[in-house]
Amino acid sequence: MVARKANLSLPSWLWVTIACCFVYHVCVLSISPLPWFDETYFASMTLNFMDKGVFMPKIGPMLEYYYPQSKAYGPGYFLVLGLVYKIFGFGLFQTRLPGLIFGFLVAVIGFKILKLNGLKEKYCSAFAVLLLLDPIFLQNIHSGRMDSMTLLLALSGFFCLFKGIQNQGKIYFVYTGVLFGLALLTTPRIAVVLIGPSLFLAFSFIMRPSVENFSNGFIIFILAIGFYSIWIFWGFGGIEEFYNYFFGPPKHKIAFNSLAEGYISSKIYIPKFQIPALGLAIVGLIFCFRKNKLNQAPLLWIFLVIVLSFYILVNDTGIYSIFLMPFVYGIILYSLNQFQELQFKGMPIDRILFLLLVLNGGIFLFKNSLLWIYSNSRNIDTIQAQISTIIPKGSRVIGDDAYYYFVIKAGSDYQYLDRGADTPNRRIYHENEYDYQYVIAKSPPSSKAEFDYYNEGQRLEKIYTFKFQKESKYLISIRSYLAQVGFYFPRGYEGVILKRK
Repeated sequence: MVARKANLSLPSWLWVTIACCFVYHVCVLSISPLPWFDETYFASMTLNFMDKGVFMPKIGPMLEYYYPQSKAYGPGYFLVLGLVYKIFGFGLFQTRLPGLIFGFLVAVIGFKILKLNGLKEKYCSAFAVLLLLDPIFLQNIHSGRMDSMTLLLALSGFFCLFKGIQNQGKIYFVYTGVLFGLALLTTPRIAVVLIGPSLFLAFSFIMRPSVENFSNGFIIFILAIGFYSIWIFWGFGGIEEFYNYFFGPPKHKIAFNSLAEGYISSKIYIPKFQIPALGLAIVGLIFCFRKNKLNQAPLLWIFLVIVLSFYILVNDTGIYSIFLMPFVYGIILYSLNQFQELQFKGMPIDRILFLLLVLNGGIFLFKNSLLWIYSNSRNIDTIQAQISTIIPKGSRVIGDDAYYYFVIKAGSDYQYLDRGADTPNRRIYHENEYDYQYVIAKSPPSSKAEFDYYNEGQRLEKIYTFKFQKESKYLISIRSYLAQVGFYFPRGYEGVILKRK
């Protein structure tokens, strides 16, 4: 393939749009969502790594005993998050900031990949806008996870791969292998995305056997596997230990037969708001197939393999479709670029992009309107001040995910009340070994059965109820109306502090 030169820079209006969106998300990063399991688990693991050099979250020791998973992700994200803590200090905002930045960079690199593959600027721009309005994508990059970081590394590898395919230098295949290896060191779940380019390279060699095609694929493979092998031997101790960690039986079975069983599943989960985009992607593929547009379309083949691999392998709960939707949008936009001259009832076919933008934009506006309505009870300064005042520094506290950051910043230790092992054994550990002093619970408790078991025989005494600024009658009436139509939005940090008797 002859090398092509393309202007890969983003248009000015798109830079302005991305900048405005980024500023808005920085402003709401601390109030949406509430702190939850994954991010508090990762934050705790990062703190312990910084302190003792081991990947072991102090927040859930019983989790690690029965179902160890702290080594499953690799060190990449935790090194970055640790650097953020070193520079900016520890807190909820700092934990979420890397994921947000990486997420916005994913939109930028996605634009450049599509442009490099010959798509018109309007379709490349549409990719960035659709992604930055996608509900799950935004939820993920707000949630203190490593997914946007590993996706950015993988897509940067895609960009270098296509540069190499266009004969712009052998060095690009080296860059690709390094970037893929770093992506795997951030989380092995990205392997689902890397299946696409891997199969493409293998198929290219089978169809056109040559030393060059073999060497290109071999360079990428050996570098990617070589980088991850560092973690296999450093983190796990060897190949056998690595295999047993993921596929061996747990010390005590509670839910899964192995750690991998919790990650891999062919059970398909499709949120309703993703159905229009998936439908359009299928129609686009059918058009490309019927018009013989799949030939010489490596980008489309790679995206299709990724989408199929996701549904075959990933045990998705919704948030993991950050590894799906960029490629669904890519298929739609590639198809529109091929058939932009078509019309439907007198309208250009690419007007369907407007419908997707309206759908994603509507969901975004609805969710963020509710977010501001309930923002009083999500004020982190308010909850921090109260916890710091009521709970003495140096205390041992158990409770809900939501209060982790505030207890740690107040100078006390914190563990999950309702995670790790079975409830009787966990309570025995918390009472006899951890010797907890305080409990912080939501109102009502997130897990009432767990809370009631800990409070059996009235072992806990309520000493404080969190207080927030009084809401206006207008907001109360809106909340009441939403409740009447069956819509309940997580309100915030409403809860109580209890002392162990």
